[in-house]
Amino acid sequence: MKRENESVTDVLLRMTGDEQDVMKGFGAWKDRGLREEAEATREELDEDFRERQDKLFGHYRAHQLPARGRGDSRVSRI
Repeated sequence: MKRENESVTDVLLRMTGDEQDVMKGFGAWKDRGLREEAEATREELDEDFRERQDKLFGHYRAHQLPARGRGDSRVSRI
């Protein structure tokens, strides 16, 4: 869904068209579960964050993000 080098705002604007009518985008994920979309998006964001940390700090990370699994409480609250 989200393309490389595309912000969340860019995705919303692309999905809703040139009119920037946010309501137009509702239902775009109707065939996909919210949980799956949230997990996939979170994994993408975490990976992007790790890559940026590696570029800035090398492989040293003072605050490493844990690998996410199905039992992650932050995801299961969705």
